[in-house]
Amino acid sequence: MDSSTMPLTLREKKWGFLATFGNTTSAAIATWSFVAGATVAFYLDTVVGIIVMAAGVLIGLFITVMAALPMSQRYGLEAVRSMRPAFGVRGSIFGVVLVFLTLIGWNSVLAIVLMQSASTVMETLGFVPPSAMKVTQIVILVIAVAVVFALVNRGSGALRWAGPAITAAVILLVIVMLVFLIQHFSWEAIVTAAPLAPLEDSRLNIMIIVEMGIASGLSWWPYLGSLTRYSRNTNTAMWPSLLGLGLVMVGIASLGLMTALVLPESGGNPVYLLATQGGVWFGIGGLLFLFFANIGTMMVGTYTSVLALKQTPVLENKLSWRTATVITLIPVLIVSIFFGDPFLASYPTFLAFSGVLMAPICAILIVDYFIVRKQSLDADGLYSSVRGSGYWYTGGFNVAGIVALALGIGSFFVMFDPIGYIPRFGFHIIGGSVPSALVAGVVYYLVFRLTHRKPLTVAA
Repeated sequence: MDSSTMPLTLREKKWGFLATFGNTTSAAIATWSFVAGATVAFYLDTVVGIIVMAAGVLIGLFITVMAALPMSQRYGLEAVRSMRPAFGVRGSIFGVVLVFLTLIGWNSVLAIVLMQSASTVMETLGFVPPSAMKVTQIVILVIAVAVVFALVNRGSGALRWAGPAITAAVILLVIVMLVFLIQHFSWEAIVTAAPLAPLEDSRLNIMIIVEMGIASGLSWWPYLGSLTRYSRNTNTAMWPSLLGLGLVMVGIASLGLMTALVLPESGGNPVYLLATQGGVWFGIGGLLFLFFANIGTMMVGTYTSVLALKQTPVLENKLSWRTATVITLIPVLIVSIFFGDPFLASYPTFLAFSGVLMAPICAILIVDYFIVRKQSLDADGLYSSVRGSGYWYTGGFNVAGIVALALGIGSFFVMFDPIGYIPRFGFHIIGGSVPSALVAGVVYYLVFRLTHRKPLTVAA
């Protein structure tokens, strides 16, 4: 089992195009994409919605790729460890907490949608009575978490084969659902359907969806760093990631958008249509989609969470991979069982806060790696936590990174309200993520130069 948090050698980088594409696509294909597509349906129609959504996702993903992929490829680093040069040994612990909580949040969204959607489909098909819905949901949740635990406990070796296998099955089921949707409503009805509840200002409708798309792309930062470190080279890391986390995700969200426009009560989930209109066999196909799609994404998210948790210096050598996996999955069970409905209702806000946090972090990492350090890192300092080590700085914190992050987050709130999705000061053509990234990047460079006047000498 490969559960190492150390940098990977060329011999250990075994993933080719298929393995990377399979796992990034497995992460992207999930019912949260249907939820995202249904959100777009409130503001935009099919054609404009797909174009605007794709633009936002690709902008966010571009920033994410620049922040994560170069370091994961050259140094074999995952996302949290790559924060040390910019934030310091102790400052990077903030990244551990951030990634751990964020991925628990995403896994909880997946688990809640899976247990609720699957139980609804089973009731519609007559497999369970309405009185047994809650018990059914808990059983589905426990089975899903047990499968994820079994896969993640085997390390990256399990991801190498499980990701592509799950991706192939899910893409086939998506094609079936798309064909069924078009046959049932007609393509003309789908592309001419009006938005469900658009705002009067068309610019604001577009801006909101672009901001959501950027936040979605940025949310892949911890996933990308953890997955591409296993890719053999840059080509087998970058292109599969752009296809899987970008275009495939937009495609699945587009299916949710189309479904929500012609069938608002479905919440964008085409499985609802399969269950109510397609009969038992189509309904079973929908159940298989719900299971495989969400299991695949939860698997990748849990693996990334465990890697993040083991980056904490006091836990890295004391916490076994199995124990870390259990610690990661227990909060998902608690949130899903006891707080499922309110948590899922807060999905847009949760997504927005991905932009609030990830945008400045990614910008700081890009400036630090490409401009400040000229793509050269102190390999020993990355894995040394003792006082005086390469990235110890002041008490374990890089002041430049902390200040830049604070001002970056602050600038987001100045420009955009992530709870109400309302731009401030009349800026209807720009959201909060891009300004936040620009502010954080500029501030980091200036403060770092002021606090580190001597030239950097690092060992690559």
